[in-house]
Amino acid sequence: MRSAETPRSASVSAMSSERVTTAKAESHVFRSMPSRVLARAGDLIFPASAAQALQMTMPYCKSLTTLRFWNASLSTRALTVLCEGLKGSAVTRLHVDYNPLPPDLGEEGGLVYSLMLAPSSPLQLLSLRGNRLCDEVCGELMRTLSTNKNLLALDLWDNELSDGCAADVVRMLCTNPNLQSLNLSRNRLASGAGRALSLAFAAANVPDREEAKTMKKAGYKI
Repeated sequence: MRSAETPRSASVSAMSSERVTTAKAESHVFRSMPSRVLARAGDLIFPASAAQALQMTMPYCKSLTTLRFWNASLSTRALTVLCEGLKGSAVTRLHVDYNPLPPDLGEEGGLVYSLMLAPSSPLQLLSLRGNRLCDEVCGELMRTLSTNKNLLALDLWDNELSDGCAADVVRMLCTNPNLQSLNLSRNRLASGAGRALSLAFAAANVPDREEAKTMKKAGYKI
């Protein structure tokens, strides 16, 4: 005799309900843990359900100012959920290091990272070390950062940035007067890009100097 099958809609609903229940349970656990435990997750798989639990908790943890995710296998979904949790939180320092997204995402990956730099983001420091970021992702980050007034330091150490992103970085530096630290070490930037960036720093500080004129002649919009 053929056994009765569970309707697909009921099955999906049950799965969704289970995820919400899991997230709420994990949220209760997070809220009962010390901040120092909450602030770090490394060398483990941090699933979207845990990210959702953290998102639900963050508005209540006013003493939590730093989050570190080192090699935590964060998915696109988990990152998006965490970005939503930043709104209204006290977190000002976020480290998402060695969590590369699939390379075929292209600019879509940049959109995920740029959520961390939305105008509503409270972040003052963002570290994206070792995430294999390409020029397209960097371009999206720079465009978002041009309108961000809170971020003071951005760490892009050990990625895959080349001269192709130099123009985007230059434009950002000339429109964002608040950024105090930008780490581009251990990338694929050649000497030409380095010169363009050094000129951008000078032009951003004194826009009517000869450095600004040189940049305009080189084709950089400032």
